[in-house]
Amino acid sequence: MRDKGLWDEQDGFFYDVLALDDEQRVPLRVRSMVGLLPLTAVTTLGTATLRRLPDFAARFRWFLANKPAYRDVVGAIHVRDSAEGRLLAVVDAERLNYLIIDALHRYARFFGDDTLIEHPAGSGSKVTLTAVADDLARRLVSIFLDDTRGRRPVFGDTSLFQTHPDWHDLLPFHEYFHGDTGRGVGASHQTGWTALVAHLVMRTADRGATSNQL
Repeated sequence: MRDKGLWDEQDGFFYDVLALDDEQRVPLRVRSMVGLLPLTAVTTLGTATLRRLPDFAARFRWFLANKPAYRDVVGAIHVRDSAEGRLLAVVDAERLNYLIIDALHRYARFFGDDTLIEHPAGSGSKVTLTAVADDLARRLVSIFLDDTRGRRPVFGDTSLFQTHPDWHDLLPFHEYFHGDTGRGVGASHQTGWTALVAHLVMRTADRGATSNQL
């Protein structure tokens, strides 16, 4: 991905690239979900896992020996609480510009409290990746929760859903959501990616961060 020019060091973002020929490539500077997807390609390996997978471990060692340019993201070593872990990712820690919750939790499992970033941006407050992921999860979950006025952002200005007791607790999974208000937009019967909010509800509830509003 880096060799093909998808990563822009100045912008700190992955862009699609238009290949005019074998030599000429023009970045399409559109900040879309495409630029965020590389963050989801991450997992961690402990020594116990490598011991259980000797064939994979051998191939892994070969790759590190023969492709040293990629050591930062394929095989980066980090020791925490006396335990050694290895990171397999497309993006290294320095390239966390834009964050995806599940990927953040995986990075947090690797780095623990050793890596702090500013959140919210411009606040000057440094927190762990776990804290950032939890905060983003709470914000997404809040789309479906009652606010201080007893209104759920997902229903927008639809009075029937906001006030009628027979409708207020029937939560739809919309196709997408208004970026400023959280109002559900598009098809309201979607049960695909939007339904993953249920996973965030359970995760934040386990951390004591959600009420019984759902």
